Amino acid sequence: MIITARARSGSGLTSWSGPIQGTYIVGVPADSSNLVISELQYAPAVPGPAEELVSADPSDYEWIELTNIGPDAIELTDVHFEAGIDFTFTGSAVTTLASGAKVLIVRNRTAFEARYGMALRGLIGGEFQSSRLDNAGERIYLVNALDATIQDFTYGDATPWPAESGFSGYSLVLISAGSTNPNHNDAENWRSSALIDGTPGSSDSAVLVGDPLSDEDEDGLVKLMEHALGTSDTDGHEGSAIISVWVETLSVNDVANDYFVISFQRNLAADDVMVRVERAPDLSTWSDDEADVSFVSQMNHGDGLSTVKYRSATPYDPDVEPSMFFRLVAEER
Repeated sequence: MIITARARSGSGLTSWSGPIQGTYIVGVPADSSNLVISELQYAPAVPGPAEELVSADPSDYEWIELTNIGPDAIELTDVHFEAGIDFTFTGSAVTTLASGAKVLIVRNRTAFEARYGMALRGLIGGEFQSSRLDNAGERIYLVNALDATIQDFTYGDATPWPAESGFSGYSLVLISAGSTNPNHNDAENWRSSALIDGTPGSSDSAVLVGDPLSDEDEDGLVKLMEHALGTSDTDGHEGSAIISVWVETLSVNDVANDYFVISFQRNLAADDVMVRVERAPDLSTWSDDEADVSFVSQMNHGDGLSTVKYRSATPYDPDVEPSMFFRLVAEER
């Protein structure tokens, strides 16, 4: 709240000082430790026939989701965006956010409800009709009542950012937003949504159940790795089919060369596990350093799974390095 005070003095207390104004927050203020931007729909899918009765403009279906990851309810009054969109929570439909709760800022409420239904109406804090999110990426800058930075990052629509979020209706999802406070500026902390249109007000994240080191189907892949790959630990015939290694001609910095390449299936919703690629020429000196392994692409298949591709950092030279070994390493977050 804002309090304005003046002092009264002089004979008969008729003289007033100039006003002094101060901002006071009742309750726990929103800040960088408790409020994250957990999902961003900046390039919505083209409206279908029913939605076109509301709006045929895809940008009208944009939205931003914020989540309170702190242990207490937080105050949102005077929390506002300085860049990205034009919106303040002052006077909005949601000014207090409970622990673990989410709030949605939408570009067009009627269009949003046409696509996602009326059940999410209570989560909508308001609209940002006077602005729209840039499909090519832009800065998102959120501050609190004291103008202290809550989140400040610039997303993109090309590698290393999830390119699918920039053109096909997939949203941009902050990985493990509910349990950690990831650096929003690090593209590796974001992924595309498992399904088109995203999950406003909820989550598509899947949690590993059971002993992560067990191997029920005895195929050599422990449950943690099966979870990361989107395969079943009760079917021993899946693993070998979704990991491939070959030599491929790729253009890097506009120069075409042959590279060792590995591709594998990835469970997009497995936010509780990290997968890294390591390579070695001799099965002993393994490395995941950027000087040895480089990310190429990730393709979302629209069914919760994607295909991830990495390459050797240096071109293939059969005279120098005739063979190469890759391996996947899965670690719990």
